[in-house]
Amino acid sequence: MDIATTVEDDGTTIVMTLRGEVAYPEADELADRLERVVAVMPALAHVRVNVAAVEFMDSYGLRGLVGMRRLAEQHQLTYVTEQLSPAVARLFEATSLGAYLGAE
Repeated sequence: MDIATTVEDDGTTIVMTLRGEVAYPEADELADRLERVVAVMPALAHVRVNVAAVEFMDSYGLRGLVGMRRLAEQHQLTYVTEQLSPAVARLFEATSLGAYLGAE
């Protein structure tokens, strides 16, 4: 799994772009990465997670996204999962978590 984090909108929005396989054990890194970003960006208001280049996601990957969503809620940040790859779209449909994860 590869994670690229970019800042947009005058420091109020981050986009985390995930690539490759989002699976055990690396998926636990997702919430940790967001936690580190929150710690250094006091103006952060929005989190967007781009999953267009995710080729595979297992239940651990899904758990990682849920962990990021919960962390965003704790810090009163908006959260969106965008540009779903076919693999992620299938998983969201099978689990009915797309709406909770702000799927666009």
